[in-house]
Amino acid sequence: LDLSRVFRQAENREKARRKMFRYQVLTDLSRAYSRLGESRKAGQTLTRLQQLTEEEERERVRLFKLQQVVREAQQMAAKGNLKEAVTNFNQALELDPDNWWLHNYLARIYLMAGYLDLAHPHIKKTLELDPGASDGHFMLASYLFQLERNQEALKQAEEARRLRPGKPELRKRLGDIYTALDRPDAAKKEYLAARLLGEGIRAKPVTR
Repeated sequence: LDLSRVFRQAENREKARRKMFRYQVLTDLSRAYSRLGESRKAGQTLTRLQQLTEEEERERVRLFKLQQVVREAQQMAAKGNLKEAVTNFNQALELDPDNWWLHNYLARIYLMAGYLDLAHPHIKKTLELDPGASDGHFMLASYLFQLERNQEALKQAEEARRLRPGKPELRKRLGDIYTALDRPDAAKKEYLAARLLGEGIRAKPVTR
């Protein structure tokens, strides 16, 4: 069961309920003003109702376009067309500049391609938007590791592990960092955890 999806669906239903309630209140208020002979107030209320409708339509169009651009970006990334994928993801960010997922995805693409300077602003943004997100710390650890700032990378990777210990990719990266720091025993534990987690077996907590 995807609880995050359940919560999103419940939140969307609640938003829809509040929106319909707001429309109904404004409609009823306009009718009440009309019955009382308050034509100016009735007109103002109807104008506000029309503005809300137009705002909802603009938001609907924006979200539809965002979904379309992201879908195209993911398709390009899956085909290995990273240049086109990055272009589409940046277009998506213009529509939703504070989207944590988009910044994280772009950071990952840039890191994979070795464009560290381009990755860093997106990593920084993910951590600003959600300091408690494991992936943000994982991306920063990978960035620092590629710069051979291994001690700093270790701190970020261990924080990412604390937040989300069940991610094989993270445990593999932590093993790489321990190896670079000449800590073979710790590295061995992380590589084993990565392998077990990758096989779908729950790894035992890593002790140091």
